[in-house]
Amino acid sequence: MEEWTRCDPLTRFYTFLVNQNILTETEEEQIHKDVVTEFDAAFSAYETLPPPTPDRQFKTVYAEPTPQLQQQEAQLMQELGLEQD
Repeated sequence: MEEWTRCDPLTRFYTFLVNQNILTETEEEQIHKDVVTEFDAAFSAYETLPPPTPDRQFKTVYAEPTPQLQQQEAQLMQELGLEQD
């Protein structure tokens, strides 16, 4: 596993950037903080969304659902006692 770790392209690229003085550790730490902040904001926004409806998987995956998917959706909605859109 150690050999594969040395071959990791992200680690190698990071090392290259640092060795070429393109990226400093301080800049890398700031980038990391910025990414964490952006992720936390996106996750918080996601948490405020209402829960998805059971039929959402059928509405958002395919532009044109197959007859089998339409049948599965109808069966699910019937089993859940919900009306189909």
